[in-house]
Amino acid sequence: MNDKNIYDMLNDVDGSVDDFEKIEPTDIEKANFKKAFCNKKKKNRFKKASIVAASLLICVGLFGQTSIGKVAYAKVENTLGGITYSIAKSLYLKKEVAPYVNVVNEVVEDKGIAIKLTDCVIDKDEFILTLLANKDGYDMTYLDIDYSIYINGVRQHTLGSSGSSGVATDGVCFQTMRNDIKGIEKYENLDVKIVVDKITINDKDDYENAQIIKGNWVFEFGASGSELAVNTKIINIDKTFEKDGIKMEIKEISINPVNKKMYVNINENGDRNNDYVFKGKDNLGNDVEFGLSRYDGSTGEAIFIYEQLSSNMSDNAEYVTLTPYFRQMPKKSGRITDDYNQLGDEFKIVLK
Repeated sequence: MNDKNIYDMLNDVDGSVDDFEKIEPTDIEKANFKKAFCNKKKKNRFKKASIVAASLLICVGLFGQTSIGKVAYAKVENTLGGITYSIAKSLYLKKEVAPYVNVVNEVVEDKGIAIKLTDCVIDKDEFILTLLANKDGYDMTYLDIDYSIYINGVRQHTLGSSGSSGVATDGVCFQTMRNDIKGIEKYENLDVKIVVDKITINDKDDYENAQIIKGNWVFEFGASGSELAVNTKIINIDKTFEKDGIKMEIKEISINPVNKKMYVNINENGDRNNDYVFKGKDNLGNDVEFGLSRYDGSTGEAIFIYEQLSSNMSDNAEYVTLTPYFRQMPKKSGRITDDYNQLGDEFKIVLK
């Protein structure tokens, strides 16, 4: 057995998320996980992300205490090859989603930085991916990765992105991102290319002296969302609300093991800058919340995504009741109020 085969074996080692302790975030951590994102269009829009609580899944195979085994372990660890990151945990999902995840586990090194694309998920109008990064001898504590997505050779226009990043383990940071891309075909086998051209890192929480590193990290692989598409349920809603110059038309809800999303049209009269949310409960009394993920002010198209950290909808729920709310956001700067105004009456969505 040569060294190359040893490394291949290590990269094939897997583990179950059930073998690891579930770490629940504190209320303070939950608050910190929620961030605001702006849709970079002519009219800026507040984007409330479903930010995730994450825990690291390290799957490293140790095959004996021989000197060869120890050297192989060190090499794999240093090149990120022995570290994977569970998308189920990074999205704070309560169920296993392995059948719907495209595993990549490819490492590319440039400019002294190793970046690993662990896996991705393709859903309707959305491309989710997780990246890890490290630099030898550098205690990385912050990571921001700029990348472009190509599907079947065409660069995709990202309508908005949201996600989370943080320390995965000593010297290694993660970044998990949801990318809103309209018109992704889930049923086809797609040729995907992720091109990373710039990353921002720092160590020991020294944000004032962050390093911006330009390079060339390219990942090419095949992926499909067909399995997730088969397990997606679409429910028509057809509800309309009008108040204070706002017209909201709720079209449908999409539910699958990875996502719960509502598709809505919003038209605002005047120069407004509003945030929207749906709050309610399922028929078993569990809290349910959908936050604004994407809003295109020019077309009125909006997507609301199920808030994992503030919701606990049961898989056995027969229906949910929701009420729409809105709040006005500062146009330039200032304090964001937590006070929401009710936009319409409570309505019911039958799930089963």
